[in-house]
Amino acid sequence: MSPKDPVDGLAETLRADGGLPPAERQTLMARWSGSLSPDLDPGATLKRLPTAPVAPAAKPHTPHVRQVVSNGEAALTADYRLLDVLGQGGMGVVRRARQDCLDRLVAIKMLHPDLAGDAAARARFRAEALATGALQHPNIVPIYELGQTRNGRLFYAMPQVHGHAWRPREQTRAGNLDILLRVADAVAFAHSKNVVHRDLKPANVMLGDFGEVLVMDWGLAASVAGDGRIEAPERESASGGSPCYMAPEQALGDRERIGLRTDVYLLGAILFEILTGAPPHPGRTAQEALESAALNRIRPTEERGEPMNIALRALASRPEDRFPSVKEFQFALREYLAHAESVSLAERAGRELQRAAEAHSYEGFAKSTHLFQEARALWPENAAAREGELRARAEHAACALDRGDLDLAASLLRDDLPGFADLGRKLESARRERTVRQQWLRRLKWGSAALVVALLLVLAIGYLLVRNERDAARRAHDAAREAYAGETRQRRIAEQARDESARALARAE
Repeated sequence: MSPKDPVDGLAETLRADGGLPPAERQTLMARWSGSLSPDLDPGATLKRLPTAPVAPAAKPHTPHVRQVVSNGEAALTADYRLLDVLGQGGMGVVRRARQDCLDRLVAIKMLHPDLAGDAAARARFRAEALATGALQHPNIVPIYELGQTRNGRLFYAMPQVHGHAWRPREQTRAGNLDILLRVADAVAFAHSKNVVHRDLKPANVMLGDFGEVLVMDWGLAASVAGDGRIEAPERESASGGSPCYMAPEQALGDRERIGLRTDVYLLGAILFEILTGAPPHPGRTAQEALESAALNRIRPTEERGEPMNIALRALASRPEDRFPSVKEFQFALREYLAHAESVSLAERAGRELQRAAEAHSYEGFAKSTHLFQEARALWPENAAAREGELRARAEHAACALDRGDLDLAASLLRDDLPGFADLGRKLESARRERTVRQQWLRRLKWGSAALVVALLLVLAIGYLLVRNERDAARRAHDAAREAYAGETRQRRIAEQARDESARALARAE
């Protein structure tokens, strides 16, 4: 390997437009030049065979390949009569056949005639049959027989499954997750037998008409060592994968990193497709998807929530950042399913919180907090609900603080929310300012009251003085009137006396 790890150095290889520099892109495309074609679908499997035959890894015994007689296209042996073609790929053709001795229909996969003499292709075909045949599991198609025609074409027989390839868009999310978990069961079993698949995708999963879920196409399977990486004798064997699902180490040909966690990545890629409707690596062509895989460029999506968090962890660029095993990937997914109602409430609360933040709505903040609390009541370990409740209270408190509702903000921050120390300091500062303002208001209030009292006292004194002067004036006026009245009476009495005197004088005369 080169001194610089190609996966750890991905960030350094990005151009401003998010792609590989020309030299690195040329190296990447040259590595896969024998498999790429302009019209190749991004979801098709690429297989890069070694240029020279590869010695197989040491096995406890050498498998026996039965020699059978070929009678042309009509039959392989007296047991098998070939019927119609079921499908074909780059290495082989799958045909329906009837096994006469047991009177049953089977599927026969035969090495392509053009590869009958290719030692590397024959080694890979045999390895596929051996890997599949060694894995006895309900979700892995069994191998009945490995054989070879007289003219050298390898074949193996397996059950004919009545059904179709898995197409996630035709299933409900719940149905897809159930299928994924059953696929993961098969992969976990293969890992327990030290076998890695390396080409997991919906197209390689067969859904039977009676509920069967079978992981197919083990053509890229490889043995792994105790450290979880493919064994040294197989690192130079065929490499490949499907560009729009590939792990970065597959696209880069970094065989030192290809191992059990590569399958974890591929399971995460399938989960991503279940959630978004498309594989993780964007690209209109296989070349573009291959470059996206090398850079671990993930298709943009608005999908959020715990399932997407699981998918993105499995899709981490570095194998050590992914789930350590398929079992742990399954555990996370099953935990989600077991607590789906709690997760759903937390996701609903998150949407409510976003609307409340946009509208600055107290009611919205309170509603989102309540929903987060309900989610935690259903599942106390729901980390998203716990973090969401803290975030809702903090944003509610920030809104209250902006509006000056300091007591409301203080009640929401009463537990000293972790991670929101700045908000707490801002609240304390606002409360100190309010205290100073209230003290000034109290002083102003008392000063105003004293001024009012003084004014009232002045007015009272003035009123009393005015009233006293008015009363004195009234008394003087009354005294003057009485004096005038007395004078008038005296004058009348004098006039009467004068008139009496005059009358008396007149009578005397």
